[in-house]
Amino acid sequence: MNQQKITNPALFSIFENQAKIVGDFCRELPWENKTFYGIWLSQMHCFLKHATPMLSLAASKLRNEDYFFHAYMVRHNLEELGHEFLCEKDLQRLGFSATSFPEFIETAQLYQSQYFFMNEEDPLALLGNIYYLEVLSLVAGPYVVEKLVMAHGAENCKLLLEHVSGDKAHVDDVSHVIARVPESRLPIVLRSFEISHECYLRMLHSCRDLYLKIEGPQAAVAVEHMDLF
Repeated sequence: MNQQKITNPALFSIFENQAKIVGDFCRELPWENKTFYGIWLSQMHCFLKHATPMLSLAASKLRNEDYFFHAYMVRHNLEELGHEFLCEKDLQRLGFSATSFPEFIETAQLYQSQYFFMNEEDPLALLGNIYYLEVLSLVAGPYVVEKLVMAHGAENCKLLLEHVSGDKAHVDDVSHVIARVPESRLPIVLRSFEISHECYLRMLHSCRDLYLKIEGPQAAVAVEHMDLF
């Protein structure tokens, strides 16, 4: 991580640039393929099982002078409640289950890193992970949803339709919260964001790689134009 002084304007610039990298890559992925979509959903299910526990942990550690941040974590926890069940339903309607595909190491790292940061450094670190995923959904979500709905029907895209519908408000909300983080605590928020970025990007590549392995040579030809990781 760059050791130069981090300010809020610089932080948001870094956030936007890195989210755009993954957003651009999302446009190259075969969302119209049921297997690829199912693999991605399975990874989201693994992560979403930890969404509300992570928010609850952060809220429990933010007290007294951190009450503003505590209140945000509680509020966001209610917004995320039950999203793993939307994911399960989408998987089932596609003919898969939550265990049809293995959890990737990168997916586990996406949430395990946050538990480490919250327990060993600063619970405000979770803001970096939240902001990354909300901005990514705002950047790539409308395109991905359009591709998914056209290929699989809106009834099989409940998770993303739910998420994308409120992402502008969610991004504005977490941006307002991060703007209140003291400069001395910003580096861990940035570090959390950077690790979330690397884990999510690697997870997408693993989704693509497993899809290619399952679907075989024809799938490889369809994505041969993509950059290798």
